[in-house]
Amino acid sequence: MVGVVAGLEWLVLAAFGKTNASALSFTASGASITISTSAGIGRTFAAPIGSAAVTAFVHNLERQPAGGVLDAWRLTLSRLWRLVIVQLLPTLLVILLLLTIIGIPYGLKKFVDWQFGQQEVVFHDRSIRDALGASTRMVHGHWWHTAAVSATFWVLGQIPGPLLGFALLFTTVPVRSVDLFGSVISALLVPYVAIGRTLLYFDLGARHAAQLAPATTGLAPAPAAG
Repeated sequence: MVGVVAGLEWLVLAAFGKTNASALSFTASGASITISTSAGIGRTFAAPIGSAAVTAFVHNLERQPAGGVLDAWRLTLSRLWRLVIVQLLPTLLVILLLLTIIGIPYGLKKFVDWQFGQQEVVFHDRSIRDALGASTRMVHGHWWHTAAVSATFWVLGQIPGPLLGFALLFTTVPVRSVDLFGSVISALLVPYVAIGRTLLYFDLGARHAAQLAPATTGLAPAPAAG
């Protein structure tokens, strides 16, 4: 998807004779209008879809017999709109909360609470609202553990791409290519982040199951009456 968006951008720029530009611009009635299509647009939608497909593949590994890659994509496509929205909507809501300044603590809390929306959709076929609620219940009681591990995954998924792009800005590589390279690096990290988040989801599920398990006592059975 990152490549498709970049390719479409190149075709549009080529149609206007601007293949060496990083944006499409034209002038009308003395006003300059600039339209820029970034590879980041492709990354915005590719990341949730790729993450969902990897989560579906891990889900299928638990099945007997385990499904393959095609089965994972079938599951993903059958719930695609929910899997994309349940990933993008919480991010948008958290950003809006952070912009209010006073909502920063609550925004950070909900960012962690809503980490497992896709897992709930894939594993339990929940609606968007139910998936976010179930994710919150999964995190309950283990918020700090979830926050620490999720922060590690966030750094792994978000920092290397922009860092590479920043380094390439000091070279002769075109700006549009720098954006594409950074997006590709981020896309390649999506499977690892998705697997890590799903394993964290399993870990929290096991912790809740252990808490709900009945406590065993060390009392010996009473001797039979003689």
